[in-house]
Amino acid sequence: MNDLSFSPGRRGSPPRRPSDPFAGPLAGSPANLTMANLPLLVGIGFFAVYIVAALMGQKLLMVAIALGIIGCIAAATLRLPIAACVFWVLVAGSTPEMWFNNIIPGSANTDTALVKLAGLGLVGVCILRYGPVLDLFNPAFAFLLMFAIGLGHGLLPGLTVGNSIRSLIGGAAPFAFSFSRLPRRWTQCVIEAVIWVPTLCLVFGSLLAAAHIRPLMVPDEGGSVRLAGSTHPAFLGSYAMTAIYASLIELYRGGRRRYLGLLALNFAILIGCGARSPLGCALLVTGFAFTAIRSKSFILRRRVLPALLGLLSLPIMAAVAATSHSIRLLTMLSGHAESLSGRDLIWPFFEAAFARSPIFGWGWVRARCWSIPTA
Repeated sequence: MNDLSFSPGRRGSPPRRPSDPFAGPLAGSPANLTMANLPLLVGIGFFAVYIVAALMGQKLLMVAIALGIIGCIAAATLRLPIAACVFWVLVAGSTPEMWFNNIIPGSANTDTALVKLAGLGLVGVCILRYGPVLDLFNPAFAFLLMFAIGLGHGLLPGLTVGNSIRSLIGGAAPFAFSFSRLPRRWTQCVIEAVIWVPTLCLVFGSLLAAAHIRPLMVPDEGGSVRLAGSTHPAFLGSYAMTAIYASLIELYRGGRRRYLGLLALNFAILIGCGARSPLGCALLVTGFAFTAIRSKSFILRRRVLPALLGLLSLPIMAAVAATSHSIRLLTMLSGHAESLSGRDLIWPFFEAAFARSPIFGWGWVRARCWSIPTA
C-alpha cells in the first residue's frame, strides 16, 4: 500500500524526461542546481570583476578583459579541441610572424612565441581530454637530446640558452601531440587541414596583396618571380610538399577523387613557388607511391591517367621555359639558373662550425638565431 517505487514495466509509471539532464535521485540537489546555473554564475563573476577593475583603474581593467578573453578561449578549446587544433594548424601555416610583422613591424618574435605556446597549450588540452600515451619513438626526444648535448658540451659562441630553448619548443611542439591518445576523428581533421594550408596561404596572401600589405609574388636573385602568399616561397614549398603527402595518404586510404584534384593543386603551387628540393622529394614520393604501393581504394587502373597527365606536363613546361624566364622553376628547366639562392655563401660558416665540433655538434639552435657574417 505504501510502496511508492516505480519500475520500467509497471503500469502507472510516470513518463520519463530524457531531455532533463538533472533528472534522477539527486534532482533538485544543491550540486545539480549549481551546475545548471554555472554559466550564469560565471558571467556574474566576470561582470563583478570587470566592475571592480574599472573602479580601480584602466590598466587593471585591461588586464581583467584580457584574462576574460583568455578564459573564453580556454573554455571553447576544452569544449571543441579538434576545431581548436585545426584552427591552430591553419594559423601556424599562414606564418603570422611574417604577414603580421608587415602590419605591426617588430612583432615577429612575439608572434612566433605565441604560436608555439598555443601549440603546447593544445597539447595539454588533448592530453586532458583524450588521455596520455607514452610514445618512446617520438622525434621530440631527438630535439631534447640535442638540447641536452648543447647544454653539456656548450653552444656555438654568440648563441644563448634562451635561443636554444625557443628552438627546442618550436622543433618539438608539433611532435608532442603524439603523447596524447588522439581519436581517429582528430587525425582525419588535422590531415585535411594540412592539405588546405598552401591554398589558404595563397587566398590569404591575395587579400594581403589587395590591401597593399604584402606582395603575393616575390622576385628571386635571378629576376624570376615566386609564389609567396602570406609566407615565404621556401615555406610555401614545404607546406605544399607536406600537403601532397597528406593527399596521398587520404587518396590511398579512401580513394576519393577530390584528393587527386588536391594533389594536382598542391603540385601547381609547388611549381609556382619554385622550391626545388621539396619538388624533387614530392615527385620521388609520388612516383614511388603510384608504382609500388598497393591500395584497394586506389587501384592501379585509376593511377594510369593521372600519371600520364603528369608525364605529359613535363615537355609542356620545358617548351614554355624556352620562351619565358618569369617563373623560377621554368628558368631552372631552361638552364638559366645562376645561383644556389645564397646557400653557397653560408657553407663556409657551417663547415667551420662542423670542423670545431664534428662529433657532438653545438646543440639544437635554429639557423635563424645565428649571426652569419657572409649571409
